[in-house]
Amino acid sequence: MIRMLTVLISLLFIQNTSFAQQLTKKEIKYQKEVWEKTQQLSSAMVKADSVVLDALTDNQLLFIQFESQSQKLTKKEIKYKNEVWEKTQQLSTAMVNADSIVLDELTDNKLMYGHSGGAVDDKKKFIQKLTSGSSDFVEINLEAPEIVISGNTAIVRHDLNAKTLDKQVPGEVHLKVMLVWQLSKHKWKLLARQAVKISK
Repeated sequence: MIRMLTVLISLLFIQNTSFAQQLTKKEIKYQKEVWEKTQQLSSAMVKADSVVLDALTDNQLLFIQFESQSQKLTKKEIKYKNEVWEKTQQLSTAMVNADSIVLDELTDNKLMYGHSGGAVDDKKKFIQKLTSGSSDFVEINLEAPEIVISGNTAIVRHDLNAKTLDKQVPGEVHLKVMLVWQLSKHKWKLLARQAVKISK
C-alpha cells in the first residue's frame, strides 16, 4: 500500500517539461519538497527504518475501515466521505456511459490518470479514450471502499470489477484503485488515480 501511495505521489508531483511552464514558484517549491520526501520514504522502506517511516507517514496511512473509525470522525469528515464516495460512483457511471460532460466536470485540469499497465493519461486523453471506444466499460462494480479525509483532500481506495469492450473486444478487469479527490470552490475534483491488477 505504501508502494502504491509512493507511485501516486510520484505521478502527482514529479516535474515534467511540458507542465513546468504552467507552475508557480510555490508549486515548483512544493514539487521539489515532496519529491525529496518521496525519495526519503523509498530509502526508509529499503532500510526498514521505523523512525523515519513514522515521521514521514500520516497516522491514517493504513486507511482503517470507515466502520471501525466512524466514532472518531467529525461531522464534516463524515459529510466529506459521503460526498466523495458519491462522486466516485458518479465517475464510474460516467465512464460506462462515456459521458464527456460529466467526466469533464468531475476531473481536475491537472488530472493524472494511471492505468494498471503503467500508462498515465492527462485529462484530455482520459476522456478521449472513453468517448472514442478505445477504452470501453460495459459495467463497473465498486467494492470495499476505504476513505481518508485530510483537509480538503480525500484519498479513496476500492476494488473495481468491470466488464469491458475495448475496441469491440469483450474482456474483464479486476483492479485495486486509489483515487485522490480535491475540494476546490466547493466542488470535488479528481486529481489523480492509480490502479493495480488483482491477482486471481
